[in-house]
Amino acid sequence: MEPIEKLTVLITLMRRLQSVMDHEVALLRNMQIGELSDLQDEKAVLSEAYELEMDHLRRNPEILGSLLHEFRATLEEETRAFQKTVQDNALALRAAGEVIERIMARLSESLTAAQAVGPGYGAAPSSTGRVISVAFDRQL
Repeated sequence: MEPIEKLTVLITLMRRLQSVMDHEVALLRNMQIGELSDLQDEKAVLSEAYELEMDHLRRNPEILGSLLHEFRATLEEETRAFQKTVQDNALALRAAGEVIERIMARLSESLTAAQAVGPGYGAAPSSTGRVISVAFDRQL
């Protein structure tokens, strides 16, 4: 494969991965967690292909060396944009994970408190029971 073709493949992979990650961040922000699984396979395949292409370029620096300066500059710009998208994606995934952990901790506390109060629905109301309201915002 010619150097310009290798460059085109790499840039295409980066752009497609960026698109998938941007979509993933949008789903996270809208708390559409169920739809994330659809993206995971595509993201994994694209990531593996990207890693293989990058590994090939690292092992064969003459490929980049043979490109005109303008093509190397384009690759640098694309790489910067790609890295920014990767950082944004990682931040969104971490934030979503923290939100889920807080929700789980809150639910666990509620269950523990409910079990300490006694039997469930059929029992007489307890004066020590408390109501915990939980609101879910569909935006991160």
